[in-house]
Amino acid sequence: MKALQPIIHKPLDENVIYGIRVARRIGTTTILFPAAISGIYGQKVAKQVQDHADFLINFVPGSFHFTLRALHENAEDQLTVIFERKAYVLHLIAANEAYFTVSFFHPRRTTTSKSLVTPEKLLSILDRAKAYGLLESGAPDALVGVEHTTPAREIGYEGFRVILREVFRFDPEDTLVFHIEFVNESDHFIRYHPDELAVRLGDRIYIQAIADASGVIPPQGRGNAFFAITGMPEGGRNNLRADNPWNILVVRAEEKEVLKR
Repeated sequence: MKALQPIIHKPLDENVIYGIRVARRIGTTTILFPAAISGIYGQKVAKQVQDHADFLINFVPGSFHFTLRALHENAEDQLTVIFERKAYVLHLIAANEAYFTVSFFHPRRTTTSKSLVTPEKLLSILDRAKAYGLLESGAPDALVGVEHTTPAREIGYEGFRVILREVFRFDPEDTLVFHIEFVNESDHFIRYHPDELAVRLGDRIYIQAIADASGVIPPQGRGNAFFAITGMPEGGRNNLRADNPWNILVVRAEEKEVLKR
């Protein structure tokens, strides 16, 4: 069995109970929200070690993040986070193979581009990225102004992983193309929204302007996808380099996952 992925990204949904594997022996688990958190409530969560406390929390009011550490092997509690006038429930479970970070994001508050690059041009850029190996050896003039990196960065989701295989920057068009590989570690089909594939860089999220993705990952299988972002949401160039520390955001299309106890 493959090791649990310790860096997790989850779309915000107040109708979902999120299972959070909290560090017990080594380090802490950091929970991040897109903006300032209004409040946190938990029955067995405390700021310092005390009787009946199962988890330690470090949270500064007004911050967008907090850290957790489990105090006991069988520690378990429900933590409610108030964010943007909504309540999000986290089911905390002590774990030796814990999440290092869990980053929540708005699945439909990603930015769309106001770039003047036409759909036909975007399709051409996507084709050039997919044919990069052939063009590099056979027609290098077609790749003038193209920056290419192979980060092999992995992002963990429940039941599957995303590997960022390649990033291309087409400088004249101010467009970046992302080649990702999905790895399904479960025994069932996993479906996702191709039109909501996005990347996160710092506190900004950029949704795809065009994508070539099937929307489904077969059981115990793999699948590839390409998508592009272009320009800035408010207009103008983004001038983003290909070698930035990108995080890939994927929104599942299947029924909502509610943790069953």
